[in-house]
Amino acid sequence: MENPKQDPKDVPLNIIKARSGFDEIAAKTRNKMERENARRKKRESRGLTQRIVDRAKPEEKEYRIPDDLKTFGLRVRPSGHKTYELTYKTRGKEFRRFKIGDATVMSLKEASAKALELRSDILEGIDPQGDRKTHESFTLDVFFRSYVKDRVRPDLSKSWGGEIERIYLNYVQKYLGSLPVAGITRKDLMRCAQSGSTEHVRQKIRAVLSALYTWGTEMGEIDGNILKGSRSFLKPNSRDRVLSDHELWAAWSATSKLNSPWGEYFRFLILTGQRRSEVAAIHWREVDLEQLVWHIPGERMKNRDNHSVPITPAMHEFLSTAENQKGYLFQSTRESNQPISGFSKAVKRWKEEANFDGWRLHDLRRTVATNLGKIGIAPHVIEAVIGHRSGTISDIAKVYNRHQYEVEKLDALTRWHEYLFEVLAQDFKPIVRPEDDIML
Repeated sequence: MENPKQDPKDVPLNIIKARSGFDEIAAKTRNKMERENARRKKRESRGLTQRIVDRAKPEEKEYRIPDDLKTFGLRVRPSGHKTYELTYKTRGKEFRRFKIGDATVMSLKEASAKALELRSDILEGIDPQGDRKTHESFTLDVFFRSYVKDRVRPDLSKSWGGEIERIYLNYVQKYLGSLPVAGITRKDLMRCAQSGSTEHVRQKIRAVLSALYTWGTEMGEIDGNILKGSRSFLKPNSRDRVLSDHELWAAWSATSKLNSPWGEYFRFLILTGQRRSEVAAIHWREVDLEQLVWHIPGERMKNRDNHSVPITPAMHEFLSTAENQKGYLFQSTRESNQPISGFSKAVKRWKEEANFDGWRLHDLRRTVATNLGKIGIAPHVIEAVIGHRSGTISDIAKVYNRHQYEVEKLDALTRWHEYLFEVLAQDFKPIVRPEDDIML
């Protein structure tokens, strides 16, 4: 027997509100997309002028403003980086893009004149990319410097960009840096990657080289990524080290034996669950003790998104009693107006005082996240708390769901601190390592 059609009056009020709320968000998203499409069509219809170049603003996705001939235009990235580009077709009917110059140092008039010259060469069968690729002066060093200037520094976080440059300088430059890109083969790149001391390092070298060649292909600097389809080195197993309650108690207790500001820094790291660099470089201008929130700007975040950390009562007590109320919260004792550095020695000393090893600083972040799950915090709220981006919420859902979970984050951190202080109040005995040969 078929169920009778449900009377709208019988539908629970919360379901009606949820449906109307979702419809409202969907309508706003559609309107936003329509406005963006209208703006794009308007940009394309009016051509390119110096004023438009100067006033072009970054959007969530990169976009291009063409001139009247459509093949030449301005490319604007989400980071705000603007370049002049020429799109053309080779004799082999292959479409390519040629970067003419940086719009911050080259005027539209200069870029247009250069584009006209290039168009003349292309009509005569000369490929500007081919000339560049076969020229001996186009070495891997030159190629990498362009990559750093146009992609790494504008679009990637400072820490990750620095790691890319470090890997190149330490492992790639001495082997291949002075060689013309046109003469470098896949075998050369793989041999260079194999020079790494461990599988983890070798995988990093290959990843940096592959990203470089992928970017070069997209920008038309080279014909393709010659590493595509090559052997990928074994990825290191992801760590799953989580400190037990006893270890957490020992680690926290040991911070009182460390010199300032390291003891305070490690305790704040445990309280917040944020990344090492994010806590180390916290500046008082990011802290709002009235609104009870710590704002971390996107340029300091690994995922480049602005992030906010609610200030709980425990964090407020810590911050309000700090001796330093200006500049960096954790000031370097060696350099004025600089955040703390030299983590290796400090962590080594901390481990010695805690009397247990086999853990890293990043394991504290995993410990916080694991315990948040243990006390019943939802996975998407945990990710919001620690500023982690993964697949818990799909990309499509993120378009509709712009909620930042501020209330939920405050509740989660408050409950985490309650759990932490319950652990610290327990009557644990100091950890004894097996090599100490002491029976508890």
